[in-house]
Amino acid sequence: MVVLAGGKSLEYALKAVGDLPGVGVVNARFVKPLDENMLREVASRARAIVTVEDNTVLGGFGSAVLEALNTMNLRPTVRVLGIPDEFQEHATVDSVHARAGIDAPAIRTVMAELGVDVPLGV
Repeated sequence: MVVLAGGKSLEYALKAVGDLPGVGVVNARFVKPLDENMLREVASRARAIVTVEDNTVLGGFGSAVLEALNTMNLRPTVRVLGIPDEFQEHATVDSVHARAGIDAPAIRTVMAELGVDVPLGV
């Protein structure tokens, strides 16, 4: 499994993954233009990819990853985590991210749902 994340969500991804065996994190500072060679390499080795972004999921980084994988005819399991495309209540950044499900505990939950043996806690 590989987690693709950038910006603040990279911090969450690194914390969520920690030293879990068989799980990697890629710094997605390449959102535009998308690094298709890296994505092809990741998709050819990982059975699952989780994208995490501090942005709306509609038309965002995760969508671009899915489009690129489709064009390359690669079909790993992909979960896209990001801010829902709806009004967000004013709050601290960490609070908004927790509600949106892109913080470290949420990423760990998704990894567990995808079959990674994740110990309790972060």
